[in-house]
Amino acid sequence: VQEIVLIGHSYGGVKIVYYQAQRQDPRVVGLVLASPGPINLARFREPELLEQAHQFVAQGRGSELLPPQTDGQPRPSAQTLLDRAAAAIDVFGAETSNPAIAQVSGPVLAFYGTREDQTMTAAALERIRRHVAGGRVETRLIDGAVHSYLRTESAVASAIAEWMDSALAAPEIDRLIQVKQTQEVGSAFRPAREASMMRELVRRHRGILPLDTIESIWRVIISTFTYVQAP
Repeated sequence: VQEIVLIGHSYGGVKIVYYQAQRQDPRVVGLVLASPGPINLARFREPELLEQAHQFVAQGRGSELLPPQTDGQPRPSAQTLLDRAAAAIDVFGAETSNPAIAQVSGPVLAFYGTREDQTMTAAALERIRRHVAGGRVETRLIDGAVHSYLRTESAVASAIAEWMDSALAAPEIDRLIQVKQTQEVGSAFRPAREASMMRELVRRHRGILPLDTIESIWRVIISTFTYVQAP
């Protein structure tokens, strides 16, 4: 695998930001954060909740879920809460001036659902926008979505696909411009990209012109113009 996009939901968003900040994995070309959190680590330090979690574990009930939050959102198991409290990392800058998200150089897409706590989501998205390196971040709200994105999966998929088409194309375009302006030897051909474009042509085809004719014309156009992009 040469290029990948990491997608993390909820606490998974925290994990992928931390991973990329620590590893600077060259294969990772972007991050997608779906309802990332928690942004505010104070929720892991609530004395009463921690005491309750310790009691559950002492009673051999560490795998049981703690009582839900006041808004009805579920809490993790007692043992999970204690593990997270022990390893809580401020990746979004709630308590530190140089959080992990500021060390991520690639583009980032972050979104929440409109049926989540809007005060919390607004603050979280603003914090992410402020800290992402180079400002290469896009934030969205998925209409009608709850934290789990149940029944809004297609809207999420569309948002991610649109973002990938725009945000991930920019670095490649910049590189081709640099190649054309120098004597650097570089290949502008991208077989996977060309195959994806051909599949889209097939999907959109509605006329009487045979597909093999369309393919032939398209190949001449794309190969010619792609060839002249590099010396």
